[in-house]
Amino acid sequence: APLKTAGGIRLRFYFDAIPFTSAARKFAEQGTFPGGSLDNRKYYSPHVEFSASLTEWEQNLLFDAQTSGGLLLAVAEAKAADFAARAAELKQPVWEIGEVEEGEGIEVVI
Repeated sequence: APLKTAGGIRLRFYFDAIPFTSAARKFAEQGTFPGGSLDNRKYYSPHVEFSASLTEWEQNLLFDAQTSGGLLLAVAEAKAADFAARAAELKQPVWEIGEVEEGEGIEVVI
């Protein structure tokens, strides 16, 4: 069954735009992940379509259980520039890593 999202939306993430910590790729290439990450992948992967060029370790990075909580924020396109400008004033880093469109599920592209 598709992942249930509010209002029939589909999330598209741009893998190359996602900021990873400095050693994340090194450990991911070695297959070093906590068990929770494997559980995340098992539960969520049926709802995610990956670009064919992403390796398994790159995919696994996106299921990593070692986050500190609500790190994803959606901003209306019309307000994105103002949001980014205010974040810069506050010296708060922001990364545009994807977009929302009509549909269901999650897509990860290069």
